[in-house]
Amino acid sequence: MKKLLLALILLPFISKAQIDSAKLEWSDITEIKGSKNELFQKYKAWLYSFFRKPGDYIQEMDSVSGAIIVGHLKFNATFQKYPVSCMIGIDVKDNKVRFRVYDYTRIITNYTSYEEGYRS
Repeated sequence: MKKLLLALILLPFISKAQIDSAKLEWSDITEIKGSKNELFQKYKAWLYSFFRKPGDYIQEMDSVSGAIIVGHLKFNATFQKYPVSCMIGIDVKDNKVRFRVYDYTRIITNYTSYEEGYRS
């Protein structure tokens, strides 16, 4: 879990030189004692405790395959000009969990609001 959060924190630093988006993917396989069902329930419970409205973010939750996909998390990185977005995948098997952070994108808009674009 700590590695997943560390990856979310470090991704904006890694892609600062990228223009609009980056095909970055971070993944890590961790050995954790427990059956596939136990690990799936553990990470499902973590997601429901971490997000205020988990239904807005969870795109897939399949206990048979052990896959959880959390879609397009958007957050502001204080050290970058634009907000960023990414996907998180959690795949569980007996005694193993794979974490993935992928589809990292900086959200850039060309819109200039009235207040920003004109002086009164």
